[in-house]
Amino acid sequence: MVSLKEYDVQLAKKSEYEKRIQGLGERKRFLYERFLTQEISLDEYKAQKAEYDGEISDLSRVLSSMAADITHMGMDTAEMVKLQEVASEITDESQLTQELADRLIDRVHIFPGNQIEVDWKMKDFCKGAI
Repeated sequence: MVSLKEYDVQLAKKSEYEKRIQGLGERKRFLYERFLTQEISLDEYKAQKAEYDGEISDLSRVLSSMAADITHMGMDTAEMVKLQEVASEITDESQLTQELADRLIDRVHIFPGNQIEVDWKMKDFCKGAI
């Protein structure tokens, strides 16, 4: 699972990439203005524009991948918050109540010979603590 700190770091990196892309877009607009005012030639404009477009394309690919990772991390983070809420609930209880059982247990299977199998709602609840 991903920690909240790691999630925040990734969000900050994503924001930085977005700012870099925005900055390159502004530089392209300024470059175009320079071309219109004939400060630079058509060849200079095309060469610098191609360079900016390449950088934007590279950063956009990284940003797209990062956004997918962040979405996945967000799901993991939401699950972690949910687990923390349940853990807090459990520590406050002195006995198993119907409400707590409903929150933790999905289904109980009873087999011949008094064998019992429990399907938990939260599969990896204690994995991180061990």
